[in-house]
Amino acid sequence: MNNECLWLPPLKRCEDLNKYAEYEDELYEIFKRDFINNQIYFESKVLRIRKHPITYGREEAFYHIICKDLLKNRDRTPDIARCERIEWPRKIIDNCKCDNNCIWCSKIKIYKKIFKNNNYRYHILFEEYSYIVIVEERKEYMLFITGYVIDEDNEMDKKLKDFGNYKIT
Repeated sequence: MNNECLWLPPLKRCEDLNKYAEYEDELYEIFKRDFINNQIYFESKVLRIRKHPITYGREEAFYHIICKDLLKNRDRTPDIARCERIEWPRKIIDNCKCDNNCIWCSKIKIYKKIFKNNNYRYHILFEEYSYIVIVEERKEYMLFITGYVIDEDNEMDKKLKDFGNYKIT
């Protein structure tokens, strides 16, 4: 067995943080390719992104996927670990329910929990890579919420407990 998932893209590293603006432009092009220019489905519904508020000409979902903390003025601080994994959410969504006997796909854990306004949020947990993607179910579509690295053991423990309690059968 290969020790690395073959369909999961390599990290998109920023070689020079002094050129972060160019790096962010590159990340945005990937985001547009994966979530705006090419249609994606989850649970047989089209997946959409949160567009508003538009900040610096970019959709809210983009900043949510590359940044961790929302600041008081609605600006966000980029999180390099999130940035480096910009291509992961789409690939995980595409492969989380594949049935081609891929050992890595079979390790993805999916559970759903009720969220605000009685909407369900699907949590797509790739434990081996400490990464989670969150998608919210709406009446007519699915809404991409975010994807991020789980960087604390207690947070992973909580996600695994949630999987045990809310897994989809």
